[in-house]
Amino acid sequence: LVDVVLENAWTREEQCIKEELKMLLEDPSLTVDLTAVRVPVFHGDGACVNLDFNKDVEIKEIANALMSHPKIVLHEHVEDCPMPVDVAGNDGIHVGRLRHSDAGKNRVVLWMVFDGIRTARVLTALEIAENILRSKTV
Repeated sequence: LVDVVLENAWTREEQCIKEELKMLLEDPSLTVDLTAVRVPVFHGDGACVNLDFNKDVEIKEIANALMSHPKIVLHEHVEDCPMPVDVAGNDGIHVGRLRHSDAGKNRVVLWMVFDGIRTARVLTALEIAENILRSKTV
């Protein structure tokens, strides 16, 4: 992660970038979702994922749905954010940094990493997450 994680699960750097984009584009109402990371990455894959729902959802609901799948390892504490190097040689899909989007409580932003050599590639990982969430009443 880049910078300190705030109480709302966004980092200070991410908050600054969001505000700077609004100023640069002269649109204070602009909704910006982003995840700031530093690379290079030699092992594993990572994806910042936005999940949109038809209704407002609680982070705990999404966390419970994700934890119900045997291949998903949820890192509940923002300080325990999974990184690609941490999952090298691991079969699981590690998910962390669940947070609501600034767009509303019907959108959840999360970070996921996995070892692409040992696990399915990004699209398959996303399909798994989508199927889990679709099967739950969220």
